[in-house]
Amino acid sequence: MLALLFPTVILLSAVATLIGAGAHLITVSVLFEATGQSIGFTEWLLLGLPLALVCSRLAAEIVLLLTTRRADRREPVAVTPAQLQEYAETPVSGPLSPVETRCLALLATVVALWCSEPLHGLSPAIVALIGAVVAASPVLGLVRLKDALATVPWSLLLFMAATMAMGVALVDSGAAAWLVSGLPAGGTAGWMFLAGVVLVSTAAHLILQSRSARSSVLVPVVVV
Repeated sequence: MLALLFPTVILLSAVATLIGAGAHLITVSVLFEATGQSIGFTEWLLLGLPLALVCSRLAAEIVLLLTTRRADRREPVAVTPAQLQEYAETPVSGPLSPVETRCLALLATVVALWCSEPLHGLSPAIVALIGAVVAASPVLGLVRLKDALATVPWSLLLFMAATMAMGVALVDSGAAAWLVSGLPAGGTAGWMFLAGVVLVSTAAHLILQSRSARSSVLVPVVVV
C-alpha cells in the first residue's frame, strides 16, 4: 500500500509549486513568450496548492480503499526512529550537525525568497542559482561543486530545453493558431472549452507519458 501511495501523492502534489515539474516551467515560458504575462512562484502556489491537496487526499483514500482491508485501516501507523535507522546511513535522531543546520537555513532562505517574489522581484531561477552557488561555496558550502554537477540530470535538462523551444516555436510560427482555427468564429463557451482541454489532455497522457512533452504541445494551443 505504501509503495503505491507515496509515488502517487508525490506525482499529484507536484502541481502545488512552480518548480514541482519541468512542465510548469515550460508552461510559464510559453505563456510569457505568447502574451508577455508570467506566473510567479507565489501566484502558482496559490493556484496549485488547493488542487494538489484535494487530488492527493482523494488519491490516498482510493489507494487505501483498494489495497487495504477495513481492519488494516483501523490500525495506526507507527514508525520508530530505530526502524528508520535500519535503512539510514546517518543518524535519524539527536541534534543537527553543523552541515545539516546550514542546509536547513539555506533551504528556508531559498523558499522564503521564492514566496516573497512580489516584494523583491527576483525570479525563482535567479534565487535557485544563488542558492546553488552558496551550497557549493568553499566557506558555507554543503557539497563540492564537482560532486554536485555529477548528480545533475543533463539529459533531462536538454530534453526540457528542447520541448520548451518547441512550445515557443508553435506560438511564434502560427502553428498553434492554425490548430485552433477550426473552432467556431463566435467562440466557445468557457465550460465547453475547459471540458475539451481536459479530455484532450487525458487522451494525450495515454500517448505522451512525459508531462513536458504534453505541455509543449497543448499549452500553446490553449494560450492561443
